[in-house]
Amino acid sequence: ADGTEVVELGTDGLPTKAQRLRWIHEWMTILCGDGYAWESRDEARRELLKFPLDELLPVVMTRIEAATEELADGAGWAFQVLYALEERALSAAPRLAALLSGDVEWIADCAAIALGSMGRAGKPYLLDALDEAAARPYAFAALARPPGIARDEIARVLPYLAHDDAEIRAAAARVLARADGAQDLLVPAFLDGARDPDVDVRVQCLFALRLGEPTMPVIEALRAALDDDVWSVRAAAVASLGAFGEAAAAEAPRLRDLLGEDPLRWPRIVLPALRSMGPEAIVGGRGHPSPDVRRELLGALRSLTDDEPGSLPGTVTAVAALLDDPDAGVRVAAITELGAIGPAAAPALDLLRKAADDPAPRVARAGIVALARVGGATDDVLAVLLRALRGGAPEERAAAAEALG
Repeated sequence: ADGTEVVELGTDGLPTKAQRLRWIHEWMTILCGDGYAWESRDEARRELLKFPLDELLPVVMTRIEAATEELADGAGWAFQVLYALEERALSAAPRLAALLSGDVEWIADCAAIALGSMGRAGKPYLLDALDEAAARPYAFAALARPPGIARDEIARVLPYLAHDDAEIRAAAARVLARADGAQDLLVPAFLDGARDPDVDVRVQCLFALRLGEPTMPVIEALRAALDDDVWSVRAAAVASLGAFGEAAAAEAPRLRDLLGEDPLRWPRIVLPALRSMGPEAIVGGRGHPSPDVRRELLGALRSLTDDEPGSLPGTVTAVAALLDDPDAGVRVAAITELGAIGPAAAPALDLLRKAADDPAPRVARAGIVALARVGGATDDVLAVLLRALRGGAPEERAAAAEALG
């Protein structure tokens, strides 16, 4: 009468099962019902996780199974309990698997996610679901999430890489690409998939090839894909070649050529691949006909030096080779790079002195600044700075004055 809750206790002094079930239903109402704030729902979810699983899970699953498209939001909150439980919710797996072929797509997708959240324990249910066409898309999506399928489970998925439906083939490729330690079994299938008529299948299989060994057939397949009509397919081939590092360095000239084809999209994919292949893969492009490409490669050299300090001497030599580039913009970029390196670029001092007298004023200005940063206050450097201060172009005089302080 006064609003105080009466708690039903057992002989052991603890709440009875009936009492706990009442609490579970009350918290489920808050979790899944209308009109509750997010904070209240989250509190309900956390409280529900404290109850015995043999009492909690049947209530949660009953709520989910009763959901319709209109009530999907409430069921979504119920799924949050299962996601949090992960493998501990395994006893609910058979009921979740039955939902994969249900009429409510959203519920089927969440059921697959819940099974996937159980890790390896949930994989058998997802693999069994592949036998049902209605459940297959949801099962594939969940199987593609970590952990990958085990070696002995590959045979359940591999046939779908030859399915008539391109979406199923692509989904199978995504799952197989994440299989644990079985690339030796899968590379032949991925090589076939790299020639698939469907774009998404080709992309998935080309990405997956990076997980194997850089054998000649694999490199040849990736090289052939560089000539594909679809940009995403070519990009997948570039990424996989980059993943093989120096083992794929022979393909560097073709990758450098891509930089000139589309300077907006290719650099973010090609430059990391070239860096992984080693300094020579970048340096080899210093004679590229496009000055824009040559400037891009300079930037790649800089980031390579940041990642691998041991490559600095080679970087200095490579950058210095561009100081006589026919394009003034490239010369400025190379000079600026040497200046940023500082005293470690001392082997290039003679070339920087020459650059300080470049007929292009902006190049000369960059040379003066870099010379001061690399050479310091030596007599030779000071002589160049004083000469520029007395007789150089206005921007050269300004640079010399700044360097002299």
